[in-house]
Amino acid sequence: GRGIFKFKYNNEFYLDPLEWNYLKEGDSRYRGRYLGIVGVSYRWERFILGFALRLPFSIRRDYEYSITDGESSFERGTEWVYYPTLYSFGLSIIPSDRLILSGDYILNNYGGVRYKDAEGNETKPWLNSNYYRFGVEYKPFRWLSLRWGYREDVKVFASEGAALIGEPVSGSVYAFGFGIYINNLVIDVGYIYGYIKYLDEWASNINCNYRKSHEV
Repeated sequence: GRGIFKFKYNNEFYLDPLEWNYLKEGDSRYRGRYLGIVGVSYRWERFILGFALRLPFSIRRDYEYSITDGESSFERGTEWVYYPTLYSFGLSIIPSDRLILSGDYILNNYGGVRYKDAEGNETKPWLNSNYYRFGVEYKPFRWLSLRWGYREDVKVFASEGAALIGEPVSGSVYAFGFGIYINNLVIDVGYIYGYIKYLDEWASNINCNYRKSHEV
């Protein structure tokens, strides 16, 4: 660091320089097995019902590093992250050959994720991130498809000082696009707009956090 700000007098401060060096070097190795997603769908006339689940999996991190802070030290350990089974189900309705309506609900049970540190202590650092999404596709002509969609953008953390304890921060994501079909040529263009805003209320101040995103 460069030093410490210290109070002098008459609301004046000065920087007290410190001779301090800190160096941390090492590497990490990650291992895990992911069996993937299992799903099933059923179609009845103009309705399609689907269900999917992501099987549980774990990630292991083996690390070792050296620290130089006046004196030298060495540390190594193993950390684990365990993910539970995640679910989703959805429904598509096809009123006509030109229109498709789809919606689904995602059950991201991230509140069940367990983190175990090198000492064997387990914590659950995240909140559930359940959200819904739906979309519409309309084909006014055989060669043209118009698309629109919406989904919630639910995070795995809550804002500081939230009125509802354990309620995750959430935002909105909108999508617009079209597709053009010319013989064997397909042209797809899409635009995604995301917006999220939340407040962190501390004892001494309030922080307003917001983010906008644009994707093409």
